[in-house]
Amino acid sequence: MPDNLYGEEVAVADTVDNIGNLSWQEIFTDPRLQELIEQGLRNNTDLQSAQWRVKEAEAAMLSAKLAYLPSFALSPQGTASSFDKGKAVQTYTLPVAASWVKQSCATDKSLHWKPQSEARNC
Repeated sequence: MPDNLYGEEVAVADTVDNIGNLSWQEIFTDPRLQELIEQGLRNNTDLQSAQWRVKEAEAAMLSAKLAYLPSFALSPQGTASSFDKGKAVQTYTLPVAASWVKQSCATDKSLHWKPQSEARNC
């Protein structure tokens, strides 16, 4: 039997602290086994689903944080009209809107930004 049949030997002290700090590539040193593990990780749909759920939760958290900011809307519009081949009349409008939620209670006089869904009447 060849000496390195099961890959190169890794010298690890027999403690939980040391093995926990090693990557799986350091523990499983056989190149074929590493290739199979990497293929399994790439094709693991449960792991991929979990990664997408984490990204979805991060996006939801960012959206919730942004709900605390005031919102502004700008809607410029313009029209040009002409009747009976006369000179064209041009009309422009520039509506601007801003909204925010201010919480003020008798017990708490400071201002807090809250999304409208969380605003409570005091």
